[in-house]
Amino acid sequence: MHSVTSSPFEEYDFLSGHTIFEEFQGNWNGRRTESWNLIFTCGGEGVITYLDQTFHCSEGSLALIAPGQARSFSTKNNWDLYWFHFFIRPHIMNKLHWNKCCEGFYDFQVNEQSLSRVQTVLEEAYDLDMKRSKGWHDLAYNLIENVLLRGNSCSLDNSSDINQKISRAQELLVADLYSHEIDDLPLELEMSRSSFYDNFKRIVGIPPQKYRETHQLRTSCNLLETTGLSIAAITHKVGFANAFYFSNRFKKIIGISPTSYRNGFLHNKA
Repeated sequence: MHSVTSSPFEEYDFLSGHTIFEEFQGNWNGRRTESWNLIFTCGGEGVITYLDQTFHCSEGSLALIAPGQARSFSTKNNWDLYWFHFFIRPHIMNKLHWNKCCEGFYDFQVNEQSLSRVQTVLEEAYDLDMKRSKGWHDLAYNLIENVLLRGNSCSLDNSSDINQKISRAQELLVADLYSHEIDDLPLELEMSRSSFYDNFKRIVGIPPQKYRETHQLRTSCNLLETTGLSIAAITHKVGFANAFYFSNRFKKIIGISPTSYRNGFLHNKA
């Protein structure tokens, strides 16, 4: 038998779950490949297949998979794992130094002394995702980044010129939503247009436009929760062209209109 508990918010930029297999034999394909994927094994054993290579997971193992490639999972008996999908933020990208097993697949074995602490941190990130209370997003990301930085044990080389330029692009895309047009970034970063777009999606997991929009919507959620600004004012503040387009994109990604989101938050708060 097996049980899966995961966030219902499939379209958001942070998604997590807890899967437990007991006396189960089977395999399944990973459905979400556009973002980074972190897998932590609490107990039991499982296998991840990636680029025709197999990687065995046991208690305390962490696997980090880059966006873009299909992966599959299997177990022959018991496997207890937490999994997370997210985008690595620019201030973390250049600090990662995980063991590189193959292109796009990195791993780290948590030592016995740190095992309980790492599991507690990931459980907290998962709980935050499930409840999604005020301020949950930044807290969840900070917890995941804490674990990512713990994995700096070996030789993941993210200090290349390309990675530094893409990290800079991530910063520019959210630093000032009006001063940097996306199409101007390749020239500013001294990259060709095709190289910029191809490498941005390869490293970050999504195109630049979606990366910026994700930030815009995340910021708008915070403004709806913490301020009394009008929808029009929020539209301008987060950089959307007009309130109609903002409301349409908000409803498509978040699932409800901005007004309903604010009303629901205030109702739950009360």
